[in-house]
Amino acid sequence: MKSKNYILSILLSLLFFSNHSYSQQFTSVSVGAIVTTASGSRSCNFIDYNNDGFEDILITNGTTGGEDNMLYMNNGDETFTLIDDIVNQDNNPSDGSTCADYNNDGNIDIFTVNWYNDDNLLYLNDSEGGFFQIDSGHIATGGGYSETASWGDADQDGFVDLYVTNSAGVKKNYLYKNHGNGYFEKMTGQNVVDDAYFSRCVNWIDYDNDGDDDIFVTNENNQANNLYRNDGDFVFTKILTGNLVSDLSTTMSASWGDIDNDGDFDVFVSNYNQSNRLYENDGEGNFSAITEPWSSDGGCSFSSSFADYDNDGDLDIFVTNGYCQNDLKNYLYQNDGSGAFTLIENEAMTLDSGGSYGCAWGDYNNDGQLDLVVANWQNETQSNSLYKNDGNENNWVKISLEGDESNKSAIGTVVKLKSVINGESVWQMRHISAQSGYCSQNSLVAHFGLGDGTSIDSLIIEWPSGNIDNFTDLIENTHYSIIESGDLETLGLIEHKMGSSSLDVYPNPFIDSIEFKYDGSDIDAQVSVFDIHGKELLIESVYFGLNRLNLNSISKSALLIVLTDSKGIYTQKIIRR
Repeated sequence: MKSKNYILSILLSLLFFSNHSYSQQFTSVSVGAIVTTASGSRSCNFIDYNNDGFEDILITNGTTGGEDNMLYMNNGDETFTLIDDIVNQDNNPSDGSTCADYNNDGNIDIFTVNWYNDDNLLYLNDSEGGFFQIDSGHIATGGGYSETASWGDADQDGFVDLYVTNSAGVKKNYLYKNHGNGYFEKMTGQNVVDDAYFSRCVNWIDYDNDGDDDIFVTNENNQANNLYRNDGDFVFTKILTGNLVSDLSTTMSASWGDIDNDGDFDVFVSNYNQSNRLYENDGEGNFSAITEPWSSDGGCSFSSSFADYDNDGDLDIFVTNGYCQNDLKNYLYQNDGSGAFTLIENEAMTLDSGGSYGCAWGDYNNDGQLDLVVANWQNETQSNSLYKNDGNENNWVKISLEGDESNKSAIGTVVKLKSVINGESVWQMRHISAQSGYCSQNSLVAHFGLGDGTSIDSLIIEWPSGNIDNFTDLIENTHYSIIESGDLETLGLIEHKMGSSSLDVYPNPFIDSIEFKYDGSDIDAQVSVFDIHGKELLIESVYFGLNRLNLNSISKSALLIVLTDSKGIYTQKIIRR
């Protein structure tokens, strides 16, 4: 149970700062090995490698002489433990990493790339909490100056294939076909692997909405970026027209998402020592460059990731900066719902400085709010960052997917959701990806903010196999699990908003009493009533179901109701009529 002093601090902050137009939503986590270990980190990935329902965190390290990578197990209590396993004993100059179940055994595997012509690293999940290194075959012995990689099912055969970018040496990228029996064939003879650019990031994305994932590669050194259309059976056609592939820039990262909820995927590119840029998709594969508000930022951007961090029903974006100078700050842009973005400057992740590469979003404490991890490297000795999302009043829904005919990780699946937000019917769309930006991988759980929406009218799952599943009349603040062509299962329901500062009471304004529901099971739960000066006027126990609080004896007109249990604090200001 929280202390009374802590509750009073919450009270005072609500009473004196509730009128701000934008209040901080994130807390910088300051305790634990993730945020206190000095390292030269490059990539970060949210993955549930042990299938316990909690997102774990993988971080790669890439100092010149080699450094061990770090896989942290989520303990389920908002703490993490560095596991003792071969995946953390590589001592290589690692860059990006991408994670998926490449052999469809139900466990997430890991592929990590190295620079300096060192061989890349493939780790097979042993299903017992550890990994086994695969050290034979083209995929593990090819060397290269690799920047990052991503899994994607090129031929939709139910097994994820792999694309790897290289930025030096012969500069040709790699494409490996997964034959499903542990053998990866290195593909040759096409632009997608014969082009020689200074390549950084790769995304598999269905940019033209034809049902298969295409490949987008970003290049540095003022080169154009590359878009390869998937024509099936491992045949790719290089797209040669349009500003998306003709603008010259030093592009480190690309992130794809439907920023205006119009049913197609747009792309944000992060440029080094140049202005970043957003390209809006018109639905027919044509892109228009949106230069604001990024034109005046002047950063040295390396990575980016889309996420609806405020659960209002549209995708926001986080951008990292580093390398060109020390003590740079990162960027957070909030989407207003129309695809217009505002730079947010007072959140924890925008106030910290240093040098950052990868970033990833995932709900590590399962409260329905997307948290953020950032891989830092400044002077090869900076600790990494973890930002806990404290939430707001908005509703949400989470969807975990498992392929059957499609690959087990559901990589390449498109999830579409319709709900009523602010009185309007809104379709949102997510793409399940193994790389959300340079050296970045968001959680494979599809996360949707619903704003004030209280139900999901329609949920459509478009699997890589071509199967389509439809569901209707789902409820908010719920985590669902769906197996391809199967049933929908509820993994978790949060009736009250954990970690937010809200408690639903009625009526408000009140006359002499209020009512509220408690859906928890904590026998020590209690509710307190405070006046505007922080004086506790009443305290009572709380029980499962409907609770009634008689306030006849309290003459004050403005009060704060505070419910506390072992999971959090829930508050609501009320006014006497």
